[in-house]
Amino acid sequence: MLSCIYVACIAYLVLQGDILPDLLHAFGPIKEGFFSSRTFLLSALSLFVIPLASVEKITALKASSLISMISVHFLAITVLIRCIEGQIAHTDFSQIVWFKADLSIFLALSLVVSSFFCQFNVLPLNHELKSPSRSRKEKMLFRSIAFVLSVYFLVGLSGYLTFPGKVQGNILLNYSLTDKLVFVARLSLSITLLCGIPLLVIPIRQILYGILKPK
Repeated sequence: MLSCIYVACIAYLVLQGDILPDLLHAFGPIKEGFFSSRTFLLSALSLFVIPLASVEKITALKASSLISMISVHFLAITVLIRCIEGQIAHTDFSQIVWFKADLSIFLALSLVVSSFFCQFNVLPLNHELKSPSRSRKEKMLFRSIAFVLSVYFLVGLSGYLTFPGKVQGNILLNYSLTDKLVFVARLSLSITLLCGIPLLVIPIRQILYGILKPK
C-alpha cells in the first residue's frame, strides 16, 4: 500500500511539472535556468503543500477539497466548451476509433484503475464521519465515485472528439499556450493537484507512524 501511494504522489508531481512551465509561458518567454527548472518549481510548490499535509485529520482538508472540486469542474467545462466551439467543426470524424482491441487496452485499463485509486482514505474517513452508519458510508462512496466518473467521462470524450488520434497524455498540452480560457483551466488543474497531494501524503504519514512508533 505504501509503495502504491508513493507512486501516486510521483504521478501527481510529474503532471504538475508538465503544467507549471505552460503557466509561466503566459507571462512571457521563459529563460532557461535553475529558477525555471522543474526541480525548482516543484520544490517551491512543496512549500504550499507542507501546511496542508501537516493537519491531523483528513476532514481538516474539507476547504481545500472544495476548492479542488470547483477547479476540476472548471477544467471539465473548459474542455467541453472548446469541443463545442470551432475546433469540433474541423474534426475529422473518420479518424475516430470508438473501440480498439489490441494490447494497448491493458495500458488503458491500468490508467482507468489507477484513476480511482483512493481506497487508502476510506478507513480514515470512516473514523471521522459523524454517525458512520452503513448507509452514510455507501452514499459517500457512491457520490464520490459518481463525481469522479462524470468528470473523467466528460473530459475524456470532449478531448478525444476535439483531437481524434492526436490527444497527448495531458489533454491541456493539445491547446495553444495563448488560449486564456485554457490558461485558467491549467491553473485549475494545478490547484486540483496541489490540493490532492496532501490526501496522498497523510496516509503515508499515518502508515509510517504506525510502523515506527514505539510499542
